[in-house]
Amino acid sequence: HFDFFPRSFVLPEDRSQFDEYTLRQAADNAAALYDKRRQPTDEDPAPRIWIVKPAASACGRGIFVTDNIAEVPTGTVDESNVVVSEYVTNPLLLDGRKFDLRVYVAVTSFRPLRIYIYEEGLVRLTTQKYCTDAESLKNRLVHLTNYSVQKKSTDFRANNDDSNASDPPSARCESARNDRTAATACSRSSHQDLASNQSERSRVGNQEPAHGASADQSSEAAEASSKWSFKTFRARMHRMGQNPDDLFAKIESVVIKTLISIEPQVSLAMELNSRREGSSFQLFGFDILIDEQLKPWLIEVNLGPSLACDSALDLSIKSSMVSELLTLAGVHACDVEVLRHQSKKTRGASISVAPATMPNNATLTHEQVARCLHRLREEQSRAGRWQCVYPTSTAFVYDRYFDKRGINQVIVQHLSASHTESDKNRVARKLRRNFSSAN
Repeated sequence: HFDFFPRSFVLPEDRSQFDEYTLRQAADNAAALYDKRRQPTDEDPAPRIWIVKPAASACGRGIFVTDNIAEVPTGTVDESNVVVSEYVTNPLLLDGRKFDLRVYVAVTSFRPLRIYIYEEGLVRLTTQKYCTDAESLKNRLVHLTNYSVQKKSTDFRANNDDSNASDPPSARCESARNDRTAATACSRSSHQDLASNQSERSRVGNQEPAHGASADQSSEAAEASSKWSFKTFRARMHRMGQNPDDLFAKIESVVIKTLISIEPQVSLAMELNSRREGSSFQLFGFDILIDEQLKPWLIEVNLGPSLACDSALDLSIKSSMVSELLTLAGVHACDVEVLRHQSKKTRGASISVAPATMPNNATLTHEQVARCLHRLREEQSRAGRWQCVYPTSTAFVYDRYFDKRGINQVIVQHLSASHTESDKNRVARKLRRNFSSAN
């Protein structure tokens, strides 16, 4: 259920496991190659490729790709930690170029868990065609999608056409607020009605738009650039004969499972350090790689995704995203000096406020459940293009990934009260079939 993250090792802590794994892989390859009656062919197993990343680094600094295990740092106690991961060698390509998706995710609460995904994001492409021969492995412009790396290339093309991002909030937020319930139901319905023919898809590879497909000049300019919007990417997928909704449903599952995996630790930290409910929120940048089978791979999660705006596209997407995030989180404009004065007056006073986290048990009072549901509906009413992916009426499929039954399952149970058991089983089967088809 969590096979969306490439096998990885943190050195030196995982050195023994890494050595054991690489030795086992080498033995398996040797056994497959051992045959005195023939010469090596192109069908023989290729050397395993690794990507090495320094811990606590950013902007692509120190990252390299290698098929030589001897080049992987030994990870002694005198060296900084490094993360060594198996390299995904069959990425989906756009015009021959590797790419990844920067997906913006907001968590407004960890207990109960509330997760939102912004409907727009960035598609970051390399500037050179993808290849895995020995020489190309040293070329960072072929393998690293980091903007900080690619912008130094003479082939980098900025996307200065902000019309290729989704419509700004001013054009549609009012109707979205008036019809939020219908929009949420539609989004969840598309998640339920995932295409059953996904398992029939094989290698998509470096696909071009279908014959006869035409794009206007704006779309052509966007696709010639080194950074796309999700809107442009979705249009390309449609012309490739693929359904982007299926892909983004899988990405949604990756996001939810990833955040569930850290929920206990973060909730405990909030109990110790956060004074009251609603006093904090977090913006994450999920980097997702798509392979030829349209399977999403989680490459990394950024706690502080870059908000730099070096192009019109960046400004259009990021400014709207941050503006709507502050609205979603309920941040109000205020006078800092007035707040400081009030803080001095109330310092040391006993103030009754709601706790930062709710009790994590299944025996909540009616008032506690009502307060959680009210808070959820209140957030969704001002969410704009932030789409709530957890909790939802179909989120019961994630119940088994929590350590124990608690507040999250209680909330989901109330949201899915209108579903019969047969409805729930049908949804669960469709979701499992869709996500397993990519493996």
